[in-house]
Amino acid sequence: MSKKKKNKYGAKFQDVNFQGSPVSVKRNGEVFFFLLTIIIGAYFYFSSLHEHIQDDTFIFLRYAQNFVHGNGLVFNPGEYVEGFTGFLWLALITILQFLKEDLVQSVTLISMIFGGTMIYFTYKLSTAIQLPFEAKTTEIKEREKIAKGAFLFDLIPPLLLALNGAVHYWAGSGMETMLYSTFLTAGLYYFLSRDVKEKYFLYSAIYLTLASLTRPEGLLVIAVVLMRELVFLFEKEKSFASSIKKLFSGRHLQFILIVFVPNFLLMLFRLFYYGYPLPNTFYAKAGFSPEYISNGFEYFTRFASAYLLWGILLLLPLILLKKKEVFGKITLLYSIVILYSLYIIFIGGDVLPVNRFFIPILPAIYVLLGKALLEIYYFLSNKFKKSSFKFAVLISFVIITALGSYTFLSQRNYIVEKEKLEKNLVEKMTASGKWFAMKQNEARKQLTVAATTIGALGYYSGTVLIDMLGLTDETIAHNPQPIEEISGKFTGWKERNYNVEYVLSRKPDYIFFSTGLKPSAFAERALFTSEKFLIEYFNYFIYYPHEKISTNVYKRKPDAVLKADILQQNKNPNYSKDYVNLYTKVLHILPDPKSTGTAIKICKKLKRVAPSNFSETYRLLGELYTRKGDEETGLKSYKHAVAIDKFNTTALGSLLGYSISKKDTNGIRYYGYILSKIDPDVLVLYGMN
Repeated sequence: MSKKKKNKYGAKFQDVNFQGSPVSVKRNGEVFFFLLTIIIGAYFYFSSLHEHIQDDTFIFLRYAQNFVHGNGLVFNPGEYVEGFTGFLWLALITILQFLKEDLVQSVTLISMIFGGTMIYFTYKLSTAIQLPFEAKTTEIKEREKIAKGAFLFDLIPPLLLALNGAVHYWAGSGMETMLYSTFLTAGLYYFLSRDVKEKYFLYSAIYLTLASLTRPEGLLVIAVVLMRELVFLFEKEKSFASSIKKLFSGRHLQFILIVFVPNFLLMLFRLFYYGYPLPNTFYAKAGFSPEYISNGFEYFTRFASAYLLWGILLLLPLILLKKKEVFGKITLLYSIVILYSLYIIFIGGDVLPVNRFFIPILPAIYVLLGKALLEIYYFLSNKFKKSSFKFAVLISFVIITALGSYTFLSQRNYIVEKEKLEKNLVEKMTASGKWFAMKQNEARKQLTVAATTIGALGYYSGTVLIDMLGLTDETIAHNPQPIEEISGKFTGWKERNYNVEYVLSRKPDYIFFSTGLKPSAFAERALFTSEKFLIEYFNYFIYYPHEKISTNVYKRKPDAVLKADILQQNKNPNYSKDYVNLYTKVLHILPDPKSTGTAIKICKKLKRVAPSNFSETYRLLGELYTRKGDEETGLKSYKHAVAIDKFNTTALGSLLGYSISKKDTNGIRYYGYILSKIDPDVLVLYGMN
């Protein structure tokens, strides 16, 4: 059996079994601390290069903001919905809000710090599994050199994490990922080290409980751990009844109570406060269907190709299963990795990019890999009957440099692209939120905005925000109303729940798409199948000079206009709800001048199947014919669009621009006057505001 003791510096002596004769070798604690510090320092350096905060982080911030202001743990005052997945993370952010800290800066810094603690506990987790080694050499000094080299392999898992681009991306995102991963890794370390100190068994229960309170998936890991413990007891007792009795007695009972009581209390809180046992995000985003499983498998294969060499790194540790001395520890980590991955696949993966869901099990994966490489090192040491500390360094350097460089460089462009998109999105949502806050102040009443991207928009706007994806909305999450023509198409969005009738029944003042005019998400496209939406809402151009932002929203028409009942109804007998997908396709290829002919053909088809009161078809034809050089047909198309819908601000703007180019005073006065009444911001584009 392996024995450990400490010297005055905290360095450990490890007894390694060489042909039945243990050899004590000192692990230099100062050297290992120095090397681990360098590794963690590299992690902080690479992570600091990714300066972005995830839009979803602002959902946590808004919950904390509302709680501190006395509105409760809610996204919208009066709406009790658990639209976050990270109870302890929210608790931490709420404390920061009470302390009046800069939340945006604080959450990114704290999440990055917890990434460092995750790497530290990954190193500790690796030390909890000591592989036995039978050396063929009889020389004591040679044995000691082999053992010294073996200790280096405990640095492989933290080093791989420090070079992992997904870890860098999520480290400073402000999300709960690193906090959860720290608790999970620490819990596994203490559980696998419970034979060293009795109290480690209870420590593992505490950390695993903290993990489960941070994210519900922690309960899955706890279940696997308890099942492994039950198997362990059965191997000793040889009786299932006796094993169950042992599991619910002594320190095992303490473990179960530590895990069960807090989670039971949290579930009671959810049931009484929110009405459901799981966070609302689970009902909104997850599901068990062929579509979800297909998305989940695709999500897993992307992760495996990026960080597991297409799964090879998961297969290599299988060589460890022949080691009876560590079989239980290896199979526990393997079970967690496999079951956790299957869970991710069955719920459809993550809606956010860069492999976030797999980061919590990366420490276990890399520890298994490190031990597999150690076993290979032992094999080579015996095969060549000669080894040294330098030989171990060389093997570690070559393998880890190659693997780390591959995982870092192969994903770098993809990660940089995703980070840039997220930064641009947050900047746009922040500015748009401030614009809505300004409009709310001007209106001197609470405004209601419906949107599909709700983080920074909700945090900075202060409006009532309807989440059309259902993350913070109970009705959409639990009572979705899918439309076959919409849900049957590929959009690039994984959130599949929406309820158009419900959203429109709340009469939002504005409906905001993250892509501006173009409907992208299922929930956005579905709106265009509603006669109510086509009649009551119009495209509204916004300009916010303080943030230098311009974009489009859909604004509800004035009540006076709606009550006048002068708006056209859809009377197209060939109408098909699928028209919205054609409309989106045209908007997608519109920026490319080479696609003008193709776009015109699609628009002609769109005329046949779109609602007769859908004026955008003619507005698009106006733009396309004008670009083609057929100014007369383009002008007629613009006027036709306005004749169908006098609130088509884009067509009105184009007619205003045409009048300005022709110095048509009457046209300038006429179209300028109409736009000044329904969308004055758009006049900025023509130098008239």
